[in-house]
Amino acid sequence: MASADTVPGASDFLKYAASKGVEIFYVTNRMEKERDATIKNLKKFDLPNADYAHLFPVQKTSSKEDRRKSIAANHDVVMLWAITLQILVFFLIRKIVYNEQRM
Repeated sequence: MASADTVPGASDFLKYAASKGVEIFYVTNRMEKERDATIKNLKKFDLPNADYAHLFPVQKTSSKEDRRKSIAANHDVVMLWAITLQILVFFLIRKIVYNEQRM
């Protein structure tokens, strides 16, 4: 499963967002057993935050709602975006950074 491609422009956009201090999480309907292959694929495109802590594969249900809520509990979600048909990306800014920028 480490062979999926990205939506054109996804890599550049995510790298730009990360350069501005945005923390990125990947919510996918791939299975937990595919975690390593999925991270390998994200790294192949040099995508930011391509690691265990930022990847949320299917756990109990394919609904992404619980996974979104668990991320949003500690982060302010500023954008939802798909880099492939299987992965929804959350752009997040830590609350401290977000609140400092609003002042």
